[in-house]
Amino acid sequence: GLRKLGHKSMVVVERPHPFGFKEDIIMFPNKIPAHFRTIKIIKTLISLRDVDIFHEHMLYGVLDKVLRLRNTNAKRIFHYHSSARNQSELDPPKGIYHAKFVAVPTRLTVNENSIWIPLPVDTESKKLESKVENNEVIVGRGSDFSDHTKGKFLRIDLVNKAIKNLQNKGYKIKTLEFKGYKHYDVLDYWKKIDIWLDRFHLGFYGFTTPEAASCSIPILCEIDEDMEQYVPNCPFLRTKPTLDSIESNLEYLLSHSNREQLGKKCREYAIQKHDIVKVAEKCLNEYKRVLN
Repeated sequence: GLRKLGHKSMVVVERPHPFGFKEDIIMFPNKIPAHFRTIKIIKTLISLRDVDIFHEHMLYGVLDKVLRLRNTNAKRIFHYHSSARNQSELDPPKGIYHAKFVAVPTRLTVNENSIWIPLPVDTESKKLESKVENNEVIVGRGSDFSDHTKGKFLRIDLVNKAIKNLQNKGYKIKTLEFKGYKHYDVLDYWKKIDIWLDRFHLGFYGFTTPEAASCSIPILCEIDEDMEQYVPNCPFLRTKPTLDSIESNLEYLLSHSNREQLGKKCREYAIQKHDIVKVAEKCLNEYKRVLN
């Protein structure tokens, strides 16, 4: 996003990203002997000599030590990726970071003085052709239905029972779990999906949901009342983690025309709220504020 806006940026990681995202510098691409680690650290130090802002996503790794060694005047920003309201995420030492971002607004209740940066999506690459009406409707869902605030799993059997009840009514419907896909082949999954069922995760939609929305896939999710202020125009179909709510909303979307209408609104929302360039612009405004 920043590069599209004409700004220089680089992605530095300690090891290759598990989902296949592109990196500019990989400090330790494979298992390497200890004496080569020092060489890699020195090369990284040299590469980062002209950086103004470090936008970081992990605490206390080797990269953190590298930045401390630099003794740089560059500003540092930490980005929290936990979504739990009361799950303590390791806080950085005071005085190191000049700003804090959160990936999900539920963290604003935990991390004071933080700024919500919506998850970025390359909405142009996620644009799909309109789906034709099929005899069978495929409901996509994530593999993690856990509720960390209560220390237990939200019952996936509610989803399975809702699907079973709809099948007993004569509908052809099944679920397909989102699991094992890399960033570069995830479109293959979205092409198969007619409806996306969010994780009902802590009162806000999860990390995968904006991608599904950008593909014009209608979304079922739960958004807590106090979180509505952050997404007043969000068209996602509000769904409670109850059998009646899941079943009735799924049944509503078994209509091809209903799916098509809601899917279009979901994509419009994804472009407005999560497009990679718009998110980059928001980051850039915060970078400028920190630098000034």
